[in-house]
Amino acid sequence: MGKYDRNSAAGVMLFCVMVLGLSASSCSKSVPKCDSGKAVDAVIYAVGQDIRKDLSGVAGMSGSQLSDDEWRMFRAGMMITMDNMKELVFDEGSNKRTCSGSVTIQNSGKTNVLPVTYVEELDAAGELKVSVSGLEARRGDASKPIISDKQ
Repeated sequence: MGKYDRNSAAGVMLFCVMVLGLSASSCSKSVPKCDSGKAVDAVIYAVGQDIRKDLSGVAGMSGSQLSDDEWRMFRAGMMITMDNMKELVFDEGSNKRTCSGSVTIQNSGKTNVLPVTYVEELDAAGELKVSVSGLEARRGDASKPIISDKQ
């Protein structure tokens, strides 16, 4: 057996600590960029859910929502897209990213473009959570249609 050398043992120990540190840092998640597919899909989903909630209210279904079949039928004719995404603030400490963009809602030949702001963060399970503001501009006046040609 070879002679025990403190320097080589310390070197092996240092190497193990570095490998563990690198592997741990590569596991930590960061919120996606503002224009990532995951972020855009989350914003579009939130917009769709907001419209679904409003439609339930218009239909006089207070406290309930459209059935999945009713929603799918209505949503089939609707196109929601997102453009002009840009980062406003990234807070590295809290791992939150604040972004802005334009949501375009098209339905029955009518188009509505809304400027929105959205905040991306990861929940305790590491899943993306997106909060969207600016959708209230779509509601503005209750007498207006949900989707209109006028801005």
